[in-house]
Amino acid sequence: MEYLERFFRNERTTRALFGMGREKFDQLAEGMGRLYLEKLAAKKDRKREVGGGRRGQIPTGHHKLAFILFYLKVYPTQDVMGVFSGINGPECGRWVHKLMPLLEKLLGQKQHLPKRKINSMEGFAAAFPQAVEVMLDGMDRPVRRSKKKRLSASTTQGKRRATHARRLCLWMENVA
Repeated sequence: MEYLERFFRNERTTRALFGMGREKFDQLAEGMGRLYLEKLAAKKDRKREVGGGRRGQIPTGHHKLAFILFYLKVYPTQDVMGVFSGINGPECGRWVHKLMPLLEKLLGQKQHLPKRKINSMEGFAAAFPQAVEVMLDGMDRPVRRSKKKRLSASTTQGKRRATHARRLCLWMENVA
């Protein structure tokens, strides 16, 4: 991760990679390092004190913040992220799962997180009342046809041979 030092030296590159200037990045990086140490200290089954043992693959708060912000901005695959970070692909996925809650906690303290998490169509309609039309991309899945004609017609398309579910469409109609 030595190449990150080069990115931190140049303000323009820092803004392009992480979407913020060096000062703001440094403030958030200090908070990220502190939150990570708090998370480690909170573990009950530790064999060593915090700071003992091997050096981590992503050593400092700056590197941790750079890792997760780069992941969120570019959204590369684990293998590509591994090339950029010097860590193997599956380990990158583990680091993303470790650092994402810390970033949410850090940004939540600074009030930078969006106020919405959309889990349903009702939530979407409440968050975006101006949306008139929504297009969803779905995939037909083969399902067994019911022996009762009434149930069969409500869950499948018109073809007899390849019966596919259309539950997504029915769900959308019920919401609207």
